[in-house]
Amino acid sequence: MVDSEKLELVAVSLRHYREMHALSQADAAAIAGVTKNAYARAEAGKTEPSGEWVLRLCRHYGIPMSRLFESLAVPEVAFHENRHETRRLQALQRETIRDAVRWAEDYRWLEKTLGEEPAGGLPDVRALSPKDAARKIRATFWAGGGFTPESFPSTLAAHGIKVYVRRFPDPETFGFSFSDPRCGWVIAVNGDPIVPAERKLWLAAHELGHILLGTAGKRYKKREQEEGDANDFASELLMPEAAFAARWEDCAHLPYFERVIAVKRDFHVRADTVLYRVTKRLGADERERLMRAFNAEAKWRGMPNTRENEPRSLYFEFEGDRFKTLALCACRQRKISVSRLAELYGEPVLSVMKRLREMPRGDFRA
Repeated sequence: MVDSEKLELVAVSLRHYREMHALSQADAAAIAGVTKNAYARAEAGKTEPSGEWVLRLCRHYGIPMSRLFESLAVPEVAFHENRHETRRLQALQRETIRDAVRWAEDYRWLEKTLGEEPAGGLPDVRALSPKDAARKIRATFWAGGGFTPESFPSTLAAHGIKVYVRRFPDPETFGFSFSDPRCGWVIAVNGDPIVPAERKLWLAAHELGHILLGTAGKRYKKREQEEGDANDFASELLMPEAAFAARWEDCAHLPYFERVIAVKRDFHVRADTVLYRVTKRLGADERERLMRAFNAEAKWRGMPNTRENEPRSLYFEFEGDRFKTLALCACRQRKISVSRLAELYGEPVLSVMKRLREMPRGDFRA
């Protein structure tokens, strides 16, 4: 028999994954091959579930059985998109955070094991305006060699902020940030291929703004002013005012739509990021008119400007390589097994073994 604490963990986890997959108790019982009453008693924490039928459920959910004994407690997060009203969406949200925490803990363990911990954090900019804060952070990055859109996650990791880029189980969540004592600050970005790369970069910069300005981790409490400050920070970080003004002026001969696209492509940002900068100081009516005009033109050209579509997207890679590099180094140094490496990579063992055979040994640290 398991003790009462483990019984409760399993009961809560059974309910969590059932709700996450939008199943009724009768549906879950049918998959497990038990009666509805037997399943209901296990989910209520009244009886110990049989390992055989729990295994069938876990296979259906695509999780290891060990996941049922993990706590569902998650850090407080500030969501960029929040539409979690149903129990299923709330369960998906919680699982998204749990996945990010597990990844960050693995990342932290790899750093410690290999002696590759970040050299130092970022300067305290909470007393500065969002734009001044962004300028100081950008200068800090460039003092260390600069950054590119593709290297942004690795640049942040070098300063102690981990960027988790994975396809989320909850498609309605695009990005969030949190702090956990076991792994520090984490920015999570939905890595679904349908999400444009420019949007992923913007989300990471936006959440970095929340972290550095001291407004991250407030669950469901992001105020309009805090969102605006994070937007100003991200806009200045990715498009410095002087460089943006010069490029915007250079493109003055282009039609408005093409002008926005030209600047967007130069800075690897979203069209909305350029529009945000251009229209920020305009009146509400004029700002709305320009936004509508651009979106109508984009739609007419077959390139709708939406959350999932970016006009003339650049399709650059936005996923830090440092985590995978550390994992490969740990495997080569026999600190983790090949199967564990495959688990960290989220790939089949045979695929990872093939990669290891083909990789020159000189590509890894001794």
